[in-house]
Amino acid sequence: MKNITTLGYSEDYAEDILRILLEDGWLLIDIRMSPYASPFYNFWHGEALKKEFPGKYWHLPQLGNKNYKKEDRHKGIEISNLEDGIRKIQILLNHGYKLILLCGCKDYHKCHREKVYEAIEKYCHE
Repeated sequence: MKNITTLGYSEDYAEDILRILLEDGWLLIDIRMSPYASPFYNFWHGEALKKEFPGKYWHLPQLGNKNYKKEDRHKGIEISNLEDGIRKIQILLNHGYKLILLCGCKDYHKCHREKVYEAIEKYCHE
């Protein structure tokens, strides 16, 4: 899917990548259950992102991992409301938006972003 990418804010150069994509017209879709980040780096806090990128930041907790606070959260991924979240993503895609799905995890394959991306991809092909 050329109009969706994912980003973990713990990835190397995540802030630079985000700024480049947003300057190119992409929207940032925060799929964390709670849009909070490390207390040491507030840039990734939902309110900070909303102020930094007005009109380009959306929090979509429906696509968040309900088990994000659990110690072994990577094995117990449970998306809050996948169907509703995908419907909202589909509306944005239908309006021509390019979307960045944001979480904090560095490793895509251990993050719920992978499950969400694959579900969107499957839904879009049906």
